[in-house]
Amino acid sequence: MRDIKRQIKSVQSTRQITKAMEMVAAAKLRRAQEKAQSARPYAEKLKEVVSSIAAGTKGVNHPMLVTRPVKKTGYLVITSDRGLAGGYNANILRSVMQVIKERHKSSDEYVLFVIGRKGRDYFRRRNMPIVEE
Repeated sequence: MRDIKRQIKSVQSTRQITKAMEMVAAAKLRRAQEKAQSARPYAEKLKEVVSSIAAGTKGVNHPMLVTRPVKKTGYLVITSDRGLAGGYNANILRSVMQVIKERHKSSDEYVLFVIGRKGRDYFRRRNMPIVEE
């Protein structure tokens, strides 16, 4: 009976530690998302400035300034190697799948560059085109 009580206490302690780790990870993710969101206006302005510079250089023939049709889209997906990241992995994978379904009819139109075991396993199970891991 004493062993069972000790085991129950051990499981409860592990559950409490795991929940605390999840809460810390969720808080860190929320902070990182807020920082990324606050940087968005700067990125938009930078894109606007670069576009205006590129548009102002009519006489320059550089391969990077030539507009061409998009043949394939690349997606960089960053997930964790383990769980314990709160809802981060699930949210990222759900978002990527939604964007792919909205923008592409076939898997020939995109490639995935995946960092992290969770993402790699997720896309492999669905036979999606992973280029790099």
